[in-house]
Amino acid sequence: MMDTETLYELVIVILAIFMTLLYFYYKKKVCVLKLHNTQLEQLSQYDDLTQIFNRRYFLEIVNYHFKIIHQKNSSAIMMIDIDNFKQINDTYGHLLGDDVLKYTVKQISENLREDDIFARYGGDEFIVFFPFISKKDIHTIAARIQSKLEEHKTYDFPVTLSMGICVFSTLSPLINIIEYADNALYLAKSKGRNRIEFY
Repeated sequence: MMDTETLYELVIVILAIFMTLLYFYYKKKVCVLKLHNTQLEQLSQYDDLTQIFNRRYFLEIVNYHFKIIHQKNSSAIMMIDIDNFKQINDTYGHLLGDDVLKYTVKQISENLREDDIFARYGGDEFIVFFPFISKKDIHTIAARIQSKLEEHKTYDFPVTLSMGICVFSTLSPLINIIEYADNALYLAKSKGRNRIEFY
């Protein structure tokens, strides 16, 4: 039979083991929850296919940017559309269409500045916010993107882009600026595609 002191020590050891196991169990749970939260945050901010920002997060971050900047120089919004993308999907299939989306995103990304904010706006449309840029500089970037796509004959068909740009120097509501850039995009498409148009 155990004396009281030995029994007390045994209970303390068992409690210590239990508390240690409980600590590691909860530590593991917290790590799993943090991982899940990171994954959820990733899903809420990025487009799953192209791995660039999604529309919702783009609007959130650019609206925040509008609140903190005091506009002294011009900035711009560019809307981009892959020309004849529906026809590419219908003719070659959605897997190749997805590949064209990823390829196009890569070409655009490689030609943007570090501070530019690039997102998938929906389907085959993309949007870029260019903080503090001139009309001349944004035209140079847009032309370079088009040129890079034309240089790389990756597919049996041409991949071209129509671009609509709104350069602004006073802070209007973001939704209005996007609408102006979208109007310029519509103009680029109506004039034959593979064009850069300004609002």
